[in-house]
Amino acid sequence: MKKITPNETIDMLNDAAGTGYEAMRQLGEINQRAFDRMVDKQFALMNLWLDAGMQQIKLATEAKGVQDLMTGNLGVAKTLTEKLIAENRATLEIAHETRDELRAWWEAGVADATARASKVAQKVAA
Repeated sequence: MKKITPNETIDMLNDAAGTGYEAMRQLGEINQRAFDRMVDKQFALMNLWLDAGMQQIKLATEAKGVQDLMTGNLGVAKTLTEKLIAENRATLEIAHETRDELRAWWEAGVADATARASKVAQKVAA
């Protein structure tokens, strides 16, 4: 069984610290991308609601009667619902993509840690 020298220990710790920093930077980038995309979706949803509200105000001022108002409101509601469903699907896609990125990041980190541990074990065993 080989004894690891202090210099080898310091080199391994420096290498691990550098790798740890890089892994945290990558995680931060994944989280930032997901956050930015979700904020964009929130703005898109808010715009949908504002547009629907403006359409309803326009209907209320231009409708010839209650029947026109009700028919117009149903049309606005149908269009809004379809757009909201599409936005929700897009939001779920963001969540799935982020999950896949995080899984790949995690698996790469585990593989790297396993390789490092194996390398140290081989040095000690030699």
